Amino acid sequence: MSEQPPDGDATTPWTTLAILVIAVYRTRHSWEALMRLFVGSTVINTADIDRAIAFWTAALSYVVRDSDPTFAVLTDPDRRWSNVSLQRSDEPKRGRNRVHLDLYTSDRDGEVARLEGLGATRVPWEYEEGHDHIVMADHDGNEFCVVQSAFTQN
Repeated sequence: MSEQPPDGDATTPWTTLAILVIAVYRTRHSWEALMRLFVGSTVINTADIDRAIAFWTAALSYVVRDSDPTFAVLTDPDRRWSNVSLQRSDEPKRGRNRVHLDLYTSDRDGEVARLEGLGATRVPWEYEEGHDHIVMADHDGNEFCVVQSAFTQN
């Protein structure tokens, strides 16, 4: 026979525990449902796979995980960040990218100069006062931003 408080509340230590177990179960399974997807790779179209591999591996300090003449997967050697993949495309880039990379650094101006040395170019842009980013493009005209940030990879 279960104990019942005098005010008619049927809550006991066992029902409280059951409610907590159900809540944890539902939360865990909802979390698992949310975590079925993650960004594995951002794909960049390019006319020249070899040139893009040379640029992006040098720019990001990534290594080639897999490649063929039409597709390459570049990965962070420490496996901390998502992959960047390169896909061969004969279609020239038109207009602005709908998606672009924001590359964070604690030395924006130094990284912009380094990337220019690798062949990236600055994209003409109207910056607001106090801006923290520089808009650049790779050899194929794919835009990306170099963003001054206090966050580092460590």
